[in-house]
Amino acid sequence: MGEWVRRQNLAGLFAQGVLRRVCAFLVAILVFFPAVSGARADPLGGTVQRIYDGDSILLSDGRKVRYLGINAPERGQPYSAKSRALNEQLVKGSRVRFELDRQERDRYGRTLAYVWKDGTMVNERLVREGFAHVWVIPPNLKHYDRLLAAQRDARSARRGIWKRLVGDFAFIRASPAGSGRPPFVRVVNVSDREANIEGHGVEDRAGHRFVFPSVIMKPGYGLMLFSAPKPIPGSGWGKDSGQAGGTEGLYWGHPSPSWSSEGETAVLRDPAGRVIDEFRVSSKRRERKRR
Repeated sequence: MGEWVRRQNLAGLFAQGVLRRVCAFLVAILVFFPAVSGARADPLGGTVQRIYDGDSILLSDGRKVRYLGINAPERGQPYSAKSRALNEQLVKGSRVRFELDRQERDRYGRTLAYVWKDGTMVNERLVREGFAHVWVIPPNLKHYDRLLAAQRDARSARRGIWKRLVGDFAFIRASPAGSGRPPFVRVVNVSDREANIEGHGVEDRAGHRFVFPSVIMKPGYGLMLFSAPKPIPGSGWGKDSGQAGGTEGLYWGHPSPSWSSEGETAVLRDPAGRVIDEFRVSSKRRERKRR
């Protein structure tokens, strides 16, 4: 009888030990898994790790974000350092919230977003301070009027980039050939009203000139001018589209491509022949030539 009681007590102690281990294991799981889920990427926000320039950032989880509705100077351009510095001051090391529009990502895989920090839309702040201008990436138009109002305020006060931009149009990019497309320049309406680019001209270093036909663009909208001897069959590039939405454009049927190599210069003139913008061609980033 005594032996039986001793065995029962041992069995009870063993069961209690197993139960304690199981409980400890379950507690560890409950503690661990929330931590794991909290480490997952937040699709509508994140912590800013790096500032590329005034309109693009890198998050701590590796995602790259392109600010919607604006375009800021890139490295090597006037006001690029100040634009980047303001962006860094506003968001670096901070948690930010994303507001998406019609498209979630661009063709480079970057998240397209209106970025918010403590109730401030960072996109709008950069425009209002004169360190970015409105640039529409159709069909993303959710805050078009709001950003345009900020640009109107910055331009009237001649803040930042508006101390040097003198015309209704400016280059956004000049790029040599690559990835199955011909060389091109992208021009945007940087005014606060509809404007006709007719009579404006684009030149290369050799003096070849293309004079734009009548194309009326809304503020922030742009077009692409392709330079190639002929369209590239099946590519969709280099065809006159008659659109000014920043995705397609005009074909310059010049016998030899302009802006075909790094370091070439694209010059934009108004109808009176005055130079209103210049760009050095770059496949990696745009570089505005200092005048």
